Amino acid sequence: LVSCKITREGENVPTTLTWQDQEELQVIFPAKQSGEYRISLLYNGREVRHSPWIRYVCPGPPDPDHSAVVGSWASGSSSLVLQPECYTSSALQLKDSYENVISTSRSDCDDVRIQVSKGNVHVSDVVRKLESQASEIKMSVKMSSSGAFTLSVLYKGHKLSSIQVIVCKPEEYSNITNKSTQLDLIELIGQPLSKAKAVHVYLNNTKQHITIKEYIMKVIPWTLMTHRVSPRLSLTLNPKCDELVMVNESIPNSRIVLRGSGVLALCAGYYTNLAKRMGGSCSSLEEKKDHFAKCLRDYHNNSYLQLQILGSVDHIRNQKVYLKVKRHDILDSTLKAVKYLSRPEWLKLFVIQFEGEDGVDQGGLRREWMELFSRYVLDPRNMLFAPVETEANGLQPNPYPPKSVKTEHYRMIGKLFGKCLFESCFGKTYRLNIQGQLSKSMLTQILGGDVLFTHLSSDAPKLYASKIKYILENQVEGLDLYFTQEEETSPGVFKTVDICSKGSHKAVTEENKQEYVFRLARFLLVDRVNKQVNAFLEGFHSLVPVDVLEMFDESELELMLHGIREYNVEDLKRNYVTVGLVSLNPRFARVLDWFWTALSHFSKEDMAKFVQFVTGSSVLPPGGWRDLSPKFQIGFSGETGRLPLSFTCSNYLLLPNTANYQEMEKVLLLAVREGVDRFIMGS
Repeated sequence: LVSCKITREGENVPTTLTWQDQEELQVIFPAKQSGEYRISLLYNGREVRHSPWIRYVCPGPPDPDHSAVVGSWASGSSSLVLQPECYTSSALQLKDSYENVISTSRSDCDDVRIQVSKGNVHVSDVVRKLESQASEIKMSVKMSSSGAFTLSVLYKGHKLSSIQVIVCKPEEYSNITNKSTQLDLIELIGQPLSKAKAVHVYLNNTKQHITIKEYIMKVIPWTLMTHRVSPRLSLTLNPKCDELVMVNESIPNSRIVLRGSGVLALCAGYYTNLAKRMGGSCSSLEEKKDHFAKCLRDYHNNSYLQLQILGSVDHIRNQKVYLKVKRHDILDSTLKAVKYLSRPEWLKLFVIQFEGEDGVDQGGLRREWMELFSRYVLDPRNMLFAPVETEANGLQPNPYPPKSVKTEHYRMIGKLFGKCLFESCFGKTYRLNIQGQLSKSMLTQILGGDVLFTHLSSDAPKLYASKIKYILENQVEGLDLYFTQEEETSPGVFKTVDICSKGSHKAVTEENKQEYVFRLARFLLVDRVNKQVNAFLEGFHSLVPVDVLEMFDESELELMLHGIREYNVEDLKRNYVTVGLVSLNPRFARVLDWFWTALSHFSKEDMAKFVQFVTGSSVLPPGGWRDLSPKFQIGFSGETGRLPLSFTCSNYLLLPNTANYQEMEKVLLLAVREGVDRFIMGS
């Protein structure tokens, strides 16, 4: 009989009604976002006296843990290159504990400190400016001398960001890409050299590579190392600016140390080049999406001779390509429909017609088509893609597909998945989401990164926990291991495969066990699917080149491909198990009830982060929570003052004890929002 409706600025707010002692009605709703709330209480569908009520929720006090530096000084930004006597500026957004932006005042500037240092020494000859501007504090710095500095922003003693700033005259690095820089090589792939080696370092602006070469007998060039210009490659200068450390986070033991007078100019040239590629100060996912859309359009506008004749990408998209497909034969009919499309036709808007149906495609049929196609392709039962190990969630191309599946299938699938990402450049109306979940190693390869053995922790969690970790942490003598792997090449047929030359004759020892782990991971994630993955990447990158993807990490690419889904909390309630003797703890029942209530009030974005926090991915299997393996598990620590913990290998959430619903909601949101980056744990 009694109901309640609450809206915030026109949008419905989820509510929960509970009776206290059958006399007092308690209305629970999330009031995390500041703004105007309209509260209507209804009895038998009619508003009661004095309803509705208008209430205003104001932002809380500034919270250093949620306040953030935005712009070029933001954490995660690449090193900044400046000219002497020139200002660099950024902004500080003050937020409360619920991420509401707070209007700033002059007094807030007193709590902000800009710290510039060289090594452990603070630099004094720096001009600093702070200015309160409505919802942010503008921060500016000017440095007079050349060199490498660390710029840090502190708010109330909390360090919010810290980046490397390179101050260098433009004439010193502007032509760095047109000549080599002669330096001394001190350390190569993590190994110090007994004697410094003279090398030439080339920064290729066209191919976007940085290459280190030595000249044998001063004549014959020999390439020692090549890295792509990428956010994954960091160049760090020492305080004296005579030594440079180069590390590629995608490659283990990649540390290189160079010494010489030209390292400052080389570093400045590298980061200037990188900034142009990455869109300057893009730090948030939305900013990256906007820059990605611009870069991809520019790429296609400048790539094809046909475009110069037919016009820009935006002009071509006014034209349509009509595809007729069969709902009951979605794979073959789709591949047949797109098989002979020219490159410009792939850029046009696809209009879908299902054979035997009268529906007119105004966007809905196109989305339904891609949903059906991708769900079929990424269903392991159809044997085009398969998990690295049984019951794992992430998929890679099937290493042993049926004879009817050809390499061309994977090239076209890759191109169609690339088409989904291409369409996202033209607005939410056109985006096409992929149903299913690609493995982390596949996402890494799409981004042009290197596959590491640590990818097995997410792609093959059982293998990683039971074998890889054991080998690395224990003695292997007596295990009778060889450089081989048993493979099921067809249903019920097993074959032992060498993972290196003469692997069946090479025993695993303490001295070579790291090599074994590396080769096993390489075999499972790369070598055995090399032909299929290369075909997939060829198709994908023909529409979305790897150069415009490097601004994203794997989690961001996953969200770009799959989008934010609708997650059903009621479905989760039907498909979870409890761990331990929690059913005997009367407090757990109350805490669990608060947990479900908090979850039902989550926004789509927070729900996507929750799924990623617990499972390691924002994408659920095709069957939703029911098909999640292992099943979603909930435990109870009974501890107070703690955040929830997640163990993504087992899809396990450990809840703390909280005093009330409000505390549960607060700690759960904090863990979910911060934990996607900081608290995810593997076991």
